Amino acid sequence: MSSSWSVEVETKSPAAAVFKATFIDWDKLGPKLIPELITDVTLISGDGFCCGGRTFGRTKLESATPHIKVEPKGNESIVKLTTTYKAIAGAVVAEDIKKGKEGFIKSVKAVEEYLAANPGTYAKKS
Repeated sequence: MSSSWSVEVETKSPAAAVFKATFIDWDKLGPKLIPELITDVTLISGDGFCCGGRTFGRTKLESATPHIKVEPKGNESIVKLTTTYKAIAGAVVAEDIKKGKEGFIKSVKAVEEYLAANPGTYAKKS
């Protein structure tokens, strides 16, 4: 049986900038902003990537599907993550879920701090 968990993070950064930093340039920014969580990012197909470093539930899950959404909230944004997973029978994943949420929040906040320190980097172009 599948289960899921969700987390939402509000940022003071515009949604377009958060999206670009988190998804378009994550291969460069992820390892730079949070090297304790991400050691590298590898493009695995035209529209997907895999991050090296810590892995949620590496041997405890049969499957996991994350869904990330960046929504505008005025000049700010909300980043939402919902992960649907199927744990291996008997596996206890509560601590892994807690670490997954903490890692996601840390990632979004690191992007927010980067954008605040580099305000023109992902500015919307006309």
